Amino acid sequence: MYLSGTLFADSSVLHALLDTRRSHGVAEDELVVAGPLHVAVDRLFEVTGTRSAFRMTQSLETALPC
Repeated sequence: MYLSGTLFADSSVLHALLDTRRSHGVAEDELVVAGPLHVAVDRLFEVTGTRSAFRMTQSLETALPC
């Protein structure tokens, strides 16, 4: 999930990401959240304690497998 240009995210975005993560887990695929993240979006993961639920990378290039 490429969130680099996202300036704001709320609980509805977080729920969509968590639902997508669940779907990917069933398919045994990994969901990667690629940034860099805007401060407001990064704060959402921090305040909700959900950062550890995702593999986070600083760019799309580092999210893609070699």
